[in-house]
Parts: sequence; structure tokens; C-alpha cells
Amino acid sequence: MLRSTKNTGFTLVELLIAIFVIGIMSLATIRIVFNTVNYRSKQFAIEDTSDSFRDFITNFSMAVRNSNLIRIGSGGEDIEIRGDNCISYRYNNSEYTIERSQNLISPCNSGYVRIIQDSIKIDSLSLSPVGSALSVVNVEIQGRYKDSMGERPFTYKTSVTKRL
Repeated sequence: MLRSTKNTGFTLVELLIAIFVIGIMSLATIRIVFNTVNYRSKQFAIEDTSDSFRDFITNFSMAVRNSNLIRIGSGGEDIEIRGDNCISYRYNNSEYTIERSQNLISPCNSGYVRIIQDSIKIDSLSLSPVGSALSVVNVEIQGRYKDSMGERPFTYKTSVTKRL
């Protein structure tokens, strides 16, 4: 007498192959999610840094363009800009930030306030004149932006020209 048995279920090999495929798919999915979060974090850092520097450079550029007198400190880390009012910018190396003072009378180097976000640490601010007339000021800023994914270094360079 012949017995017919139907095997129902999966063999060990089939189960191992299924587990292997699921593992590969999970690994790929986790990597994609991690990369997406990491890239998005970098994008937010760039946007925040750009917004903060855009405000700084806009105000700084307007002050230089409308100035009557520009004095850059000997270390290249502070600048006094005089026009209708007296504006002074400086690099505070103990707090890693850029500060601004605005007084209507001289001296314009009192009462500094922070103008860069707390999450941005400025490692160096370099201001240098171009030519002897100080009609063009080069600005170079190096620093790092800290977010939930760590610190991201950046360098920002621009030149500001005085209106003639």
C-alpha cells in the first residue's frame, strides 16, 4: 500500500533564504533612512548658517557702502565703520561669536551684542582691506555649526565694496 503524504510548510533552506532576503532589505532600508536623516540635518545646518550670515552680511554691507570712514583693527578681527552713525563689529574669541555695537557717538566700541546664533561657533573672522583707500573690504569667516548630528565646518568668503 502506497501512502501519499503532503508536506505542508517550508523547508529549512526556504526559511533561511527568506530570512536572508528580509535581512538584506532591512539593512538597505535602515541605511537609506540614516542617510536621509543625515542629509536633512546637513541641509538644515546650511540653511540656518546661511540665514544668519545673510543677515550679518546684509547689515555689514549696508554699513560699509554708506560709510565715510572705515578702520580695521591691527589683528583684522574688528572693524569700525562710520557713516551717519558709528557701527563696530568684532570677533569675540572667548565665546566664538561675532558681535556688533551701534552707537551714534564715538567711541563706537561699547555695548556689544551677539549677532550670530548660539549653535554657530566662529573659529576665525578675518577682515582685510583691498587697496589703500579701504573702498573694498574682504570678509572671511571660518567656523562650525552644531546640530543633533554633530558639528559641521564651514567657510564663508565675500568682498564688500563701498559706494562711490
